[in-house]
Amino acid sequence: MVKRADTILIPVLPSPIDIRAASHFIRDLLLVGKVSRKQTKLAVIANRVRENTLVYHKLEKFLKSLKIPFIATLRDTQNYIHAEEQGLGIFELTPSLVAQDIEQWQPLLKWLRNKRVHGATK
Repeated sequence: MVKRADTILIPVLPSPIDIRAASHFIRDLLLVGKVSRKQTKLAVIANRVRENTLVYHKLEKFLKSLKIPFIATLRDTQNYIHAEEQGLGIFELTPSLVAQDIEQWQPLLKWLRNKRVHGATK
């Protein structure tokens, strides 16, 4: 299934267990799954982050050590829970309440748009 994917986004939580799991997953994806980096765009996203913590700094160091783009850091916030409870996405909530979250999504959205444009021109 992953061999057919144009884009694979890998969310990683700031925890030692998730960092290890992501490391193994990426290895398996590239070696066992035989995903071609030339045909499939891979990127990593730090998810549910509290930036001023030691474990986040370890996660950031790990993600930057990969030869895969580290494109976004999404903070740990109740906004996602509030949105889900209402059957909405954060982009549908009151903008003033989710401005920081929407800002954090911009690098990811830009990366996805760029990959789509480049992929369409191949």
